[in-house]
Amino acid sequence: MEELTRKAFYNLYIPGCVEHYLVHHMRGHEDFIPELDFVAELDGQIIGNIMYTKAKLTDEQGVKKDILTFGPVCIAPEHQRKGFGKALMVKELKEGVLDGRRWFYTYSPVMDLDAQEVQNYDSTLEPLEKKYLPSQDEFYIMSHSFVEDEE
Repeated sequence: MEELTRKAFYNLYIPGCVEHYLVHHMRGHEDFIPELDFVAELDGQIIGNIMYTKAKLTDEQGVKKDILTFGPVCIAPEHQRKGFGKALMVKELKEGVLDGRRWFYTYSPVMDLDAQEVQNYDSTLEPLEKKYLPSQDEFYIMSHSFVEDEE
C-alpha cells in the first residue's frame, strides 16, 4: 500500500509526498482501525486503498463526539478520475447525529508527521524525482482559503 500511495500522491500536492509514510506510520498507531482498511480491486489487481482512524468533534459548548475519519484515499494514477475513489467513501452513519450544531474537527495525532522521519523513510525507497507541478499551487490556494460565517 505504501508503494501504491506513493505513486498516487507523488508531486501532486507538494514536490514529493508524505502520504505513503502516513500509511506506513498509521498501521502501528492506536487510532488506526485495521477492520476499516479497504482496497479497491480491478481485474484482480489492487488499484486503491482507504484507511480509517479515530478522531473527535467538539461543539461550541465543549461537548465531544468520537468519530471515524478516513484518509489517505489513494487510487493508482492510471485509474484516477474514474470513480474508484468515490466507491471507497462513506456518509454519516446515523442521520441527524450532528444535530445541526457547529462542530470543530480534531484529527488523530497519527496525522502529525515528523519531516525528518518522512525523509529517513524515503531514503530507503527507490529514488523518484521531486518536481513542481501546477496542481501544487491549486492545492495551496484551496487548502489556505476559507469562508467566513455571516452570523
